[in-house]
Amino acid sequence: MIGPYFLPEGNNAFIPTYSIHRDPRCFSPLPDTFVPERWLSEETRMRHEPKVFVSKNEYIHNTTAFTPFSFGPTNCVGKNLAYLEMRIAVAMVVQNLDMKFEEGYNPEKWYTDMLDYFVTQRGALPTVLTPRKEKV
Repeated sequence: MIGPYFLPEGNNAFIPTYSIHRDPRCFSPLPDTFVPERWLSEETRMRHEPKVFVSKNEYIHNTTAFTPFSFGPTNCVGKNLAYLEMRIAVAMVVQNLDMKFEEGYNPEKWYTDMLDYFVTQRGALPTVLTPRKEKV
């Protein structure tokens, strides 16, 4: 049983990660918005974004719904290594580069160009990277 649905033996069930990661029942408010503060503790989050996260009752953050590497016995074997490499890469990019969108680019277009099949196909994200003069 998956909720109220019966799935006979031998069948597979698939939940698109793009959809569940934007489900307001799991991530609210603003489930479609990039708000990295949602991953911080409540105290730190309210200090950074008090206007976005108005009250505890309106805030939903279900970390068990965040499954970028799948879940269960067939999840990604390189998950821990991938997390470590992502942290290193993001730290190096933020330390060494200034980032901005290409002149005239509308960031909302990235969401509308995205297609979600078994594997998500993303649209173009024209970005200008310039070396920093001073490192952070």
